[in-house]
Amino acid sequence: MRSLRLKTQFLSPDFVLLLLLLFWVPIESTLLGRSYNYVVGLNSGNLSLDMSTVYVQWILLFTILVPAVIAALSRPAGFRSGPMFIVRAGLISWVIGASVSTLAHIDDPQVILNTAAGTFSAGMVFFAVRRVDMWTMHHYELACRAILLGGMIPCAIDLYRYYAAFGLPSLQGVILNKYKPTFWSEQCYFGNPDNASNAYGLFAMLAIGVLFCKLFNRTTRRLALISAIMSTLEILLTMARTGIVFLLIAIIVAATFARSKKAFAAFGIIAVVVVLVRPDEAGRTLLHYFQPAVRYDTRDRIP
Repeated sequence: MRSLRLKTQFLSPDFVLLLLLLFWVPIESTLLGRSYNYVVGLNSGNLSLDMSTVYVQWILLFTILVPAVIAALSRPAGFRSGPMFIVRAGLISWVIGASVSTLAHIDDPQVILNTAAGTFSAGMVFFAVRRVDMWTMHHYELACRAILLGGMIPCAIDLYRYYAAFGLPSLQGVILNKYKPTFWSEQCYFGNPDNASNAYGLFAMLAIGVLFCKLFNRTTRRLALISAIMSTLEILLTMARTGIVFLLIAIIVAATFARSKKAFAAFGIIAVVVVLVRPDEAGRTLLHYFQPAVRYDTRDRIP
């Protein structure tokens, strides 16, 4: 009887909707997300100029509609003090600032929908996650699975499209491919390599955390491993300097906190191989590529 009650609580409507929302956010730019936007008239070809219609479409945004339904179906999880208060205050300030900026273009439907899809959607998703009472580790495990599964879909498609366009390029080829805007704007879900690096960096950080914290079962950790590999590969293909640096920092920090001997052994082996093999051409290429990111540029200084 107790097992049945727990299972019913896990399948509560607000939590199921939250899982759907967490899965939806990463795939919103895929065919499924674009199909929903087309149905409600949110794609650029069907964008209405009637302001009353625009506000209805504003409400029908998936990342606004579903959090509103979650708020209606759930009870507040209770006041949670601590660092989250700072995050909440910052997010509210961000939403207020975006609202003030939008008022200057209140007659432009594109500005209204961009604000709704960006700022307001982020706020609604955040407060939806905070509202649902996830009181066991299994709740958080299912939430992580939803995000990881959702993130793997655009990542897999982007990797396939990259391979179809360029095959298996050399290091120099990967660097050159970054500066092909036609491919990134037409084939990549996130429009350019820097945006792709930011998005897949978030998925990689979550996957790395799940891998090293060892709080979830083996199935979830295997899913996180696959997601981490795919996201890392995508970040390397974008050749975004900041994304690659933060990825390395995240791995080192996670391994340090987890005190993972296997991870430190792997770092040591990689360092030894790099020192012994000394790939001169590849090393010079990477050094030449990363030097501008750490060089202090004085050309824009005002005399």
